[in-house]
Amino acid sequence: MKINWLLHRLKKMSIGEITERLVEHASITISRFKYRNIAAWPFDRFVRKDTKLVIRKLPSVSCPSDINWENIKFYNLRFDLTKNINWNFANDSGAKWPSTHYSRINYRPGNPYGDIRINWELNRLQFLPAMMKSDEALALKIIDDWMNNNPFCHGPAYIASMEVALRWISIYRAVCSAKKTLMPSFRNRLTGLAIASGKLIEQKLSTHSSAGNHLIVESVGLFWVAAGLEGSRIGNRWKQKARKLLWREIINQIHPDGSGREQSFWYLGFVLDAILHYYQLEDGHIIPEQVNRRVTAALSFVKEMILPDGRYPDFGDRDDGYVFRSWVNPETYPYLHLLETGRTFFNNDLIEDELQPAATGSGQIDLKRQTYPHGGMTLVQKGMGRILFRHADLGLEPLFGHGHADALSTLFWWDDQPVLIDLGSGQYNGDQGLRDYFRSTIAHNTVEIGGENQAAIYGPFMWDDSYHTTLHYAQDSPHCWLCASHDGYLKNFKTIHERSLEWIDAQQLKINDCFWGPGGISFKGAFHLGECNSIDLVQNVLIAKFSNFSFSITFPRSVTVNLFYGSSDPFLGWRSTVYGNWTPCYTIIYDGMLEKEHTHTLKLGINQL
Repeated sequence: MKINWLLHRLKKMSIGEITERLVEHASITISRFKYRNIAAWPFDRFVRKDTKLVIRKLPSVSCPSDINWENIKFYNLRFDLTKNINWNFANDSGAKWPSTHYSRINYRPGNPYGDIRINWELNRLQFLPAMMKSDEALALKIIDDWMNNNPFCHGPAYIASMEVALRWISIYRAVCSAKKTLMPSFRNRLTGLAIASGKLIEQKLSTHSSAGNHLIVESVGLFWVAAGLEGSRIGNRWKQKARKLLWREIINQIHPDGSGREQSFWYLGFVLDAILHYYQLEDGHIIPEQVNRRVTAALSFVKEMILPDGRYPDFGDRDDGYVFRSWVNPETYPYLHLLETGRTFFNNDLIEDELQPAATGSGQIDLKRQTYPHGGMTLVQKGMGRILFRHADLGLEPLFGHGHADALSTLFWWDDQPVLIDLGSGQYNGDQGLRDYFRSTIAHNTVEIGGENQAAIYGPFMWDDSYHTTLHYAQDSPHCWLCASHDGYLKNFKTIHERSLEWIDAQQLKINDCFWGPGGISFKGAFHLGECNSIDLVQNVLIAKFSNFSFSITFPRSVTVNLFYGSSDPFLGWRSTVYGNWTPCYTIIYDGMLEKEHTHTLKLGINQL
């Protein structure tokens, strides 16, 4: 399996990238030899004569003052940060990641320790800015303890350069808000940590086929390292390099319509969080206007996609990661705070409403629709209802690493309550069966053909290739009517899936699925429901009762309908609202056989209680 993955990975890389990666691996091998004696490489050894840590005045943030540091939650695990911290912890069974050189640590799927992402969450130290406000002595003690127990290049905290970048932002933000003057020896070690961090980030930038949110966050981290070393030769060089990378990648990774090329709503927010950290330390007058336009377009996109309380459409991957929050609860929605931060850099009128009102057949302006052509989705609001129709390709090529096979998936809300939902991501590096399920076609509100996904999975962050989607029309008269298709099943089954949505009136919708092909192939459709009070399935009609309304789906009589809730065999009826954790939900699977040029219709209805 490892050889198979490697061969597919090499196919995604250019000759130039392969050459650069070979040089990078040679450098890593040299570092393994160079830093083998950890006692000989304290952080203050990295300090140069022309460098010193600059303590800057950063924008103040409001953090809770009553946080209980004895009971802090990272995903589904709790820690007492007032006691000695095991920085190498792997899971709650007491397993530990090795303290060896990071290149020797096996963290890939199938490793004996678990999901490395859980360990990284603690080692990002993102609680430090809030802790510095409420317990400065404890915060400084933890920074000192981390440096003592995480020698350069040793342990899980150094595996990914993005983790190094995020950690430096946390540390630097914290020490810049310290009220007491830092001890000279402590400040000198921090200077060395900054230089060592910058070296590792620069050496392992996620460029070429690996470029994605990691590269943007790494570049911002490098910029923050440079800000801490302002005036030094190396600081100036890193600042210019980070700036150049950021300007290029913001244009490359954010579409003109504000959507993200990675096809993940969470990672678009993560990227925006990082970019706004860059804006905090940059001279705004030198940022190209095209960069500003992409950032404001992304903020507008986020503004339209989220609900009033900050809930969001959870399409694509999500690991609940962030650059900074003024709170430490990972289950809090970050997008309202993100928009508030964005408004400090841009005029309010730049972050506009994108949804345009459209006249219905009666001439009433009660429907709003916006298609995001680059991002491949259409958002419609009508009365108390809200639909997001996903007609997007798989994501950022060539790996498509954070995309899900969700072409023509339909998300639906009523009265701001999620009705048809996306299931989230589960986890990344643990059980690959779970990883593959949460990004599979059947885990989305669309149709699977022949028991296969719309695209082939090649690894935990790699797909074979993307299907192509086409939006055929989006019209408002005589009622809202959307139609799109994808070719993900053309190669294997000579079939095109076309889906049209008809929003006949506020409480009635029709989904028409057409399969242009030879027939004789099995299919399975899926709907995944948000939290409801009860559910009944009588013959071909499903009725789910929510707090103040009921939702119904009428299936064609030609299909078999089954209901799942927390099923282990098959693994169906689960959703992941927090990374690394999943809870039961209702999943409806309807299946049958495709006929030649097959068409069926599903009727969706709302009944106000």
